[in-house]
Amino acid sequence: MKFSLTALLMVPTFALAELPVISDAHIVQPPPGTPVAGGFFTISNPDDEALVITGVSSADVARVELHLSAVVDDVATMEEQEEIVIPAGTALEFKRGSYHVMFIGLETQLAPGDEIEITIESNTGPIEVNLPVVAPGTAPGHHGSDQASTHESAVQHSDDSPGQSH
Repeated sequence: MKFSLTALLMVPTFALAELPVISDAHIVQPPPGTPVAGGFFTISNPDDEALVITGVSSADVARVELHLSAVVDDVATMEEQEEIVIPAGTALEFKRGSYHVMFIGLETQLAPGDEIEITIESNTGPIEVNLPVVAPGTAPGHHGSDQASTHESAVQHSDDSPGQSH
C-alpha cells in the first residue's frame, strides 16, 4: 500500500489537467465558387488554468487563420488573432460575428458530409478537431437535427508535446 501511494504522488501534475472539450464543430457550406469558409465550434476549458490558443493549421487547406469579426461604427471588420485566451472553467463559442476559424484559398467546393481536420495549437499541446461541412440552415442551433449539434468529444492531443507552452 505504501508503494502505491508513493507512486501516485509521483505522477506529474500536467497529467491531472482536464482536457478541453469541443462541441458543435462545423463549417457551413459556402456558396459555389467561394474560396473561403468559416469554421465554428464551442471549446470548453474545464481545467484550473487558462487555455491559450496560439494558432491553427490544416493539411486539407493551404491557409487557415484564427479571426475575430466585429462591427465598429457600423463597419464590419475581421482581424486575424495571434492568440485567444479561454479562462479556466469557461467556454468560448466560435461563431459568426465573433471568433472563428477562417479557411482561405479553398481549391474545391465544400459539400455537406465533407470534413476538414484542423490542428489547434495551444499551451496544452496540439488539439485535433474534425469539422464536418453542413448545409446552410442546418448548423447547430437551427433545427436541432444536425448531428454536429449534439456531438461533443474530448479532444485528442498529440503525444509530441504534452503540457508544453508554445
